[in-house]
Amino acid sequence: MEELPLHFNFIRELIKSKIHKVVVMGSMHEVGFYEGSIKSDTPTNPQSLYGISKNALRQADELLSGQNHV
Repeated sequence: MEELPLHFNFIRELIKSKIHKVVVMGSMHEVGFYEGSIKSDTPTNPQSLYGISKNALRQADELLSGQNHV
């Protein structure tokens, strides 16, 4: 959680640099406890501060990418 702004700023600067594609890999931490196959539309419910921060960064990435057509 404490380093979330640093990671967000890094991704934001990449997107602002007019890069064409940003690829981010997630893990089970932002999904939380879930039984079954995980897909891109699986709802998230993180159960730790680490998972919550990863999920927040993922959501911020989606927002920034959409706003900047990346």
